[in-house]
Amino acid sequence: MNKRCPGCGEIKPLEKFSKNRTQRSGVQTYCKICIRLYRATPAQQREWYKSHPEQTREFSQKYYRENQEAVKLRSLKYRQMYPERVRQSQQTQYRKNKLAAFNAYGGAVCVCCGEINSKFLTIDHINGCTPAERRKQGLGSRLYHWLKKQGYPEGYQVLCFNCNLGRARNQGICPHKE
Repeated sequence: MNKRCPGCGEIKPLEKFSKNRTQRSGVQTYCKICIRLYRATPAQQREWYKSHPEQTREFSQKYYRENQEAVKLRSLKYRQMYPERVRQSQQTQYRKNKLAAFNAYGGAVCVCCGEINSKFLTIDHINGCTPAERRKQGLGSRLYHWLKKQGYPEGYQVLCFNCNLGRARNQGICPHKE
């Protein structure tokens, strides 16, 4: 005889469930693996997730598909309750991606004028880019994320905003180099 575990969603033989005489089926509601995972410490849970990435991904995708509206509602409530936390988290991730992109392209210094204040620095397309490329790559934080996903491809450099706009307005030549 088989039973479906609501934790992992799999249909398993009764031997995969712990005994429980109070249940009509005579076994626990959740399988032994799910109970072990539930009772595990957070560090043990993280280790299990790392060692079972496909199961974790499948379970997450299945749960999201089946509970899409509830997940969106919880996310919306969290964003409304903790807007400062959400904003700080987004800013932290933005800074990390930006700094990683700068480091991948030679460090946080303008290759033209030597500006080192990261608030003034940005990524420049060495050979320019088309509007279609710009839509695909995005602007600002989306560009830094896209570069990271692509493995920091060649054709980009770190410039300050002045040098970047100077190149854009001056046929690709920075006014510092005229």
